[in-house]
Amino acid sequence: MTPIDIARRVLAHLEKAPGLDHPDTLASVNNLGNLLSAKGDYARAEPLYRRALAGREKALGADHPSTLASINSLGGLLKTTGDLAAAEPLYRRALAGREKALGPDHLSTLASVNNLGNLLSAKGDYAEAESLNRRAVAGREKALGADHPSTLDSVHSLGILLGAKGDYAGAEALYRRAVAGLEKARGTDHPSTLESVHNLGNLLRAVGDYAAAEPLYRRAFSTREIVLGPKHPDTRSSLISLGSLLYKRDGYAGAEPLYLRALAGPENAPGPEHPEPSESKDRLTAIMSSLKKLISKAQAQGHLTFDDINTTLPEVVDIAEEIETVIAILHDLGIDILDPDEVEGYSKARSK
Repeated sequence: MTPIDIARRVLAHLEKAPGLDHPDTLASVNNLGNLLSAKGDYARAEPLYRRALAGREKALGADHPSTLASINSLGGLLKTTGDLAAAEPLYRRALAGREKALGPDHLSTLASVNNLGNLLSAKGDYAEAESLNRRAVAGREKALGADHPSTLDSVHSLGILLGAKGDYAGAEALYRRAVAGLEKARGTDHPSTLESVHNLGNLLRAVGDYAAAEPLYRRAFSTREIVLGPKHPDTRSSLISLGSLLYKRDGYAGAEPLYLRALAGPENAPGPEHPEPSESKDRLTAIMSSLKKLISKAQAQGHLTFDDINTTLPEVVDIAEEIETVIAILHDLGIDILDPDEVEGYSKARSK
């Protein structure tokens, strides 16, 4: 029986007694959401987070620490799934509530500081993000020590920000500190260690050090495949990034097998034990051909539009996961994808 199975059984028991809206039941609801989110099952986690939040607001009040924890969890899920606009007010509410209820230096407050900084970094609001990330590092170093895993998580976050700003030397030093520290504190196979390994690979790829980046990507992918499972979004991300590195180094032929594997999914990946049905093989061949055309078009135009994607992909592509994977590959190659009405402004900005 998996942890998720156990959590579901516990929740079912608590729903009967003490009842659906009891704080213990709502804690179980939030815990199940955490487990599903950790597995990458965001669609099932989100309604649980929303249920826990609504129930805790009613039972405990809007400013209770447990309510604020649910706000933070829902914000984290929305950030992970790319809805930054919806996540930001939740993160800001969690931070303001925790500062008021717990104080500016409480560990839960510092977690919210770190989370909001990460979100703003992803949005490109680097000035506020850097202030928050540095506050989180300093606060956690003081409270927990320089080598504590939470401190190292904040170090990793600051590394992401510096890399996004183009301070590659500063980012590399932080990533290497995070990797070394997390390997010691959490182990070489821990998801947070692998995230730092993957992001160090991203940085080294960005500066053109493909020889150093490749083993990091291979390590992140192979270990995530074992630890998180072949279907987890982080596993797919490492597979795509390795493919993109090979594309930059060896051209499309080097990347094609990895992109094909990402599109096929582990259960449909070709091999001696899983020969492809002709229909599936033809479908994937058509998608790969379209992907190659899209990459060429992006090189010619300097960008793509969503109309480009819709008109280039074959009509048989109607599975959301396949479309998402194509877009993830294009993004990982650094290709900007625009709405048609954004093209003129984008072109003017690039010409300046």
